Amino acid sequence: MKSFRDMIKKGLYSVKSAYRICVDVMINRDVWKVEGDWNKLWALAIPPKVKHFMWRLGRDCLPNRQRLMTKGVNCDSNCVVFHRYTKYNWHLFLDCADSIVVWRKINMWTTLENLMVDAEGFQDVFVRMWQHLN
Repeated sequence: MKSFRDMIKKGLYSVKSAYRICVDVMINRDVWKVEGDWNKLWALAIPPKVKHFMWRLGRDCLPNRQRLMTKGVNCDSNCVVFHRYTKYNWHLFLDCADSIVVWRKINMWTTLENLMVDAEGFQDVFVRMWQHLN
């Protein structure tokens, strides 16, 4: 990679090039990394909006109550149905009785139960899930 000074001398400077340098050199992107083969998710033969939803789910960036509270939104963090604090995504998508009914209806519950064994957390389960899908 060329130095910033070399780029300016050769007339290659632009706002885009400065942004690229900031992103590539100055920002530690390791904190944003989530393990797993994300290319497998994008290669699945499912609608793009489902892929996007699963990506947001795996990155923990859905606007659920727990996440909204970290952004300063004043809301109750307890489950709306069970009225107790939970690991929100884990409960909402894997532990709630209503979600289990849905997983069973689409014949995915047994697979998910197996994927939850020894999972380090919610994201781990969903990364494992799309790696097993075809």
